Amino acid sequence: MRTLLFFILISIQNPLLAMAEDSFYINPIQKYSTKLDLNYKTEFEFDFCKKNSQLCIALNEDPIIPKLEIHERASDFSWGVFWTLQTLDILTTKQGLKYDCVSEMNPLLPKRPSTGRLIIHKGIIFGIPYLKNDWRTRSTEEEVMAANLITAIVVMNNVDVINSASQNCTNYR
Repeated sequence: MRTLLFFILISIQNPLLAMAEDSFYINPIQKYSTKLDLNYKTEFEFDFCKKNSQLCIALNEDPIIPKLEIHERASDFSWGVFWTLQTLDILTTKQGLKYDCVSEMNPLLPKRPSTGRLIIHKGIIFGIPYLKNDWRTRSTEEEVMAANLITAIVVMNNVDVINSASQNCTNYR
């Protein structure tokens, strides 16, 4: 009797085990070699509402649909101005540092940084996020214009310091 029960249990258990193994099997090579891309990429037209004004009005009036703000990406011209101002900042800083009475005010840099150090500083602060975080496509026109305004003020200050140093300082390197 025991033998019969044993064979019945074995005959029922084996198909169940086989099904369980098939449904839960994870290939170890696939488990560790699969690279997941969790980025959400969309194809979006920024001028959609200009082309489909009636639909956009209806969508804005619909209380069920969540309201999302859409900001236009920064233009190539704005990015060109951004990198031009960064270059002018380096050039005017180096010109001002030729005077003994002038020193760098940026707390992240030494008082008299070399040109290479200024370029590396700009590359780390702006270049890496520009490339790695996709600043070119994610930044809005307002964000780049704000950065351009700040950098333009810095460049104007550098020019003012150079003019003051040329009149008041005695040593020019």
